[in-house]
Amino acid sequence: MGRLKNKIYSYLFQFVSDRIKKELLREVTFQVSKRFLLEYNDPETMRQLIQSQRYKRAIRPVLYDVPEADNILIYAPHEDDETIGAGGTILKCVEHGKRVKTIYVTDGATSIKQTRQDTGIRKEEARKVWEYIGGEPPQFWDLPCRQIPLTEETAATMRKQIEENVTECIFVPFFLEPPLDHRRVNQLLLMAHRIKPLPEAIQIWSYQVSSMLCPNVMIDITKYMGVTKCLF
Repeated sequence: MGRLKNKIYSYLFQFVSDRIKKELLREVTFQVSKRFLLEYNDPETMRQLIQSQRYKRAIRPVLYDVPEADNILIYAPHEDDETIGAGGTILKCVEHGKRVKTIYVTDGATSIKQTRQDTGIRKEEARKVWEYIGGEPPQFWDLPCRQIPLTEETAATMRKQIEENVTECIFVPFFLEPPLDHRRVNQLLLMAHRIKPLPEAIQIWSYQVSSMLCPNVMIDITKYMGVTKCLF
């Protein structure tokens, strides 16, 4: 029933005016932002978000060819998130000679019924994908799916990883994504920053997997997906 409703909404959405679409996107982003802030009870982040007046301004996305950084580190909660959310951009970055490395945070097991063999298949498929893409071999954290530990130790591991990879740009799912693991990866990144502040020069790019968002950046991936534009 849920999939049918989504198809109906998608069909109807194409007949809505651009002005109404923008208002709907802003409202959806506002509501999920409120949920995020209430969920993590972070008054300082709430204050900064309100002061930014992010939802009072219309956003005109900036078109980039590729990110400026040459050394890109991608955090994917599960094996497939990065290719669903930013596959065309990743292909374009590799084609431009950028160093791209992916960290798969969880083992990808979505239920207790899945076995080690299942997670092994996921890993093997992810390796094959990256052999095709041409980036560096992926790394697997194997943290429990839907139970990513928000601990000082895990955040410290992430912070060390960012430093050791001489990271110039981080790709991470949009912090208001519905899946819990997507939001928790963002929480870990915030905790890692608090352990040792990330250099101001590091760019953070949020990619969309299952959420609607108001983008501020666009990458043209027509060559890779056969569409006019892809919102990143």
